[in-house]
Amino acid sequence: MVTARRQASAISRAVGDVILGRYKRLRLSQADLSERTGISVTTMRRLIAGEAEFDVEQLLVIANTLGVSAADILREAEDDVLAGAGRSGLSGLPFAATRDPELDSPEPDAP
Repeated sequence: MVTARRQASAISRAVGDVILGRYKRLRLSQADLSERTGISVTTMRRLIAGEAEFDVEQLLVIANTLGVSAADILREAEDDVLAGAGRSGLSGLPFAATRDPELDSPEPDAP
């Protein structure tokens, strides 16, 4: 049985999926990405598979290697998680904020 501590969060899994798609579009293998980033093959496999959480340094090195910003990767992953939340709820993001129409609507113009 896998403990909650060993399970990666929904956002980490989504980041792994985004990275997987990006390195495949560049026609790189996971081993190529591992070699270029200096992250071990085992660690890279675990990160991409969602079996481990990314740390900031790993994400920055991977993003730089792929020619994108870490922010781009995180935005795409967040979009993927939120798109999936409509189908399965926000269970993967225990503290996720939801939209509040009162707070999200623009303030009326003051006279």
